[in-house]
Amino acid sequence: MDKNKSGFQSATIPGLETLHPATATAGNESIILKRLRAKEFRTCDAFKAEDRKFAASVQQIIADGRVAKHTVRKLKEAFDKTDDPPEMMAILRKEIASQYLLGPTQKPEKDSPPAPREVILSSYLA
Repeated sequence: MDKNKSGFQSATIPGLETLHPATATAGNESIILKRLRAKEFRTCDAFKAEDRKFAASVQQIIADGRVAKHTVRKLKEAFDKTDDPPEMMAILRKEIASQYLLGPTQKPEKDSPPAPREVILSSYLA
């Protein structure tokens, strides 16, 4: 019985080596991150504390790869049309849905075991 339990767990729980975190390393995501990290954007006097916090959270979710590719592409196209930081902030507020900001920002740790999965076993009796 223990042998079956261990076999079942090893078959249903992925190992840490199979989990690949999504990160922005190339393409539109990296271009947007560079624009958000630019000195002109970070030191803009027109931004309030709330704007800076929003920009930091957007930067984090883009770096984590939690934003859809289509949204990232629309952001990049809009950013290409302007260099004005307040306009860029307005674009971010318009294009980034609030649902992206509500989710957890934790990345899985390398040494922690994966979260337990729930498997529902059922049978059909006629």
